[in-house]
Amino acid sequence: MRCFVSVSDNQSLTKAAREMFITQPAMTAKMNAMESELNERLLERGRHTHLTPMGEMVYKYCSRIISEYDEMLDNIEQAELESHRSVRFGFHGPHDWAGIPQKIARFHQMYPDVDVEVVIDNWQSLLDDLQSGALDLIVIEGSEVEGMGNVVSVPLFEERVCLVVHHDSPLIRKDEVSVSEVVEETLIVPDMEISPRFLHKYYDAMKQVGFKVRHGGRGGNYGAALTLVESGLGFGCVPLSFCRSDSRFKAIPFNDLDVHLNYRLAWARESASAATSQFASFLENEDWPHDSVE
Repeated sequence: MRCFVSVSDNQSLTKAAREMFITQPAMTAKMNAMESELNERLLERGRHTHLTPMGEMVYKYCSRIISEYDEMLDNIEQAELESHRSVRFGFHGPHDWAGIPQKIARFHQMYPDVDVEVVIDNWQSLLDDLQSGALDLIVIEGSEVEGMGNVVSVPLFEERVCLVVHHDSPLIRKDEVSVSEVVEETLIVPDMEISPRFLHKYYDAMKQVGFKVRHGGRGGNYGAALTLVESGLGFGCVPLSFCRSDSRFKAIPFNDLDVHLNYRLAWARESASAATSQFASFLENEDWPHDSVE
């Protein structure tokens, strides 16, 4: 039927054969077989192929059948998607950051028909993926989505940026530290591109208290910065939750630098699915870390 409709629309066996990716003799054989099966002449063959009066009637039925068949396939595909719903979720940090694995487990118990796909990347990459539609939902530092009308975001929790030292550091016994105590040391910072708005705000705050940022190395995310800290190349300034459960490091709060990260849950305003809304509502009502140094 599709071949017959193509011949009718193109008024040419050759063009229809090309459109249906078969040879012209094969298309001719299909049309002959269809006419033989119906015992009716459907086509007037010549320089241009035209429908006979009977062919016009058959064309209408074939077009309607094909349209309804394609609609059926679309409905089947949609039903399969709805029965296997998924949410593509992204965050930045270690794999167990902020209890994410346990939160996903609880969500799955409540909504076993929703699959959660996880991406761990830096904040700028996550935001790019959210805006392109590659991700449905992300946790991000709030500065990065401030003023974006196409992004909806809700607050989750705040935490301090702390000085992070390896356990071989002489600062390990301190419970707090001032900027003046480490201003001459090498500070390992991540690339500005991972969170351009927040990191610019953060570095401005450090300069106001006299800190000169020195690049002992650059990491594409906070985890990379911690790798360089563990290598003994310098100190890091890292969110508390990124190293809270890692015994290799100690996070020491500054007593003269009050810089907080404001984590928000964000999704695209126009494209949120029912599954995305369910997961967003669930995460918004979950318990999140408190701002304390242990």
